[in-house]
Amino acid sequence: MAYFKAKENEARALLLNCPISQKFLAELGMYIKGKPYSKVVAYLDDVIEMKRYVPLPRFNDDVGHRAGMEGKVKSGRYPVKAAKFFKKALTLAKSNAEHKGLDSEDLAVVGIVANPGVRRPTIQPGGRRRLRYTKSVHLEVLVRQRHKLKPKKEEKKEDKKVDTKIEEKVEAKKESAPIKTEEKQDKVADKATSKTGKDLTPTSKTRFALAPISSKIHTKIPARKG
Repeated sequence: MAYFKAKENEARALLLNCPISQKFLAELGMYIKGKPYSKVVAYLDDVIEMKRYVPLPRFNDDVGHRAGMEGKVKSGRYPVKAAKFFKKALTLAKSNAEHKGLDSEDLAVVGIVANPGVRRPTIQPGGRRRLRYTKSVHLEVLVRQRHKLKPKKEEKKEDKKVDTKIEEKVEAKKESAPIKTEEKQDKVADKATSKTGKDLTPTSKTRFALAPISSKIHTKIPARKG
């Protein structure tokens, strides 16, 4: 089974195990392929209401002629069930295209795949022993935007001002430096008071100029005997 890979300007939808005829899907897909999305939806609505028929140029054994002219082929039928599933797949493909940012009014049906699905066994009526297998179809639809996509405009990013941020950081460091030195001096004074029991915190006048320690040392000389 071959399926599509949607490009940037395309969108796809997939329906699995649809209980419809593969022959009708193939004929219907050949007729609507390459047409605009709006015309295809209008045509499917007419097929559901049995106003227009689906031409059958290939699988037309014992198929009568219909009134009107669809694709230069007079023989055709009204596959209402197949038209409903086709319309459902197209609505899903349209919503996927809108999700990708495509113009939903500028879409065209460019690809259709109808592959055989699962065959389910069923019992025949009347108590017959022989099994009967029901057929199903995997339906995939691909839509594409007909005109080219417009390139997205890139927004210009403002240049970051690095110099101003660096200057602000340097100024903040300078302001925080003297505060840290004062905090260290206060901690040293607190430790000294805890040991001696006296308040040794320097005043505002003598905070940065402490009194010098005296260099004179008094010692007692013992007297000589005799």
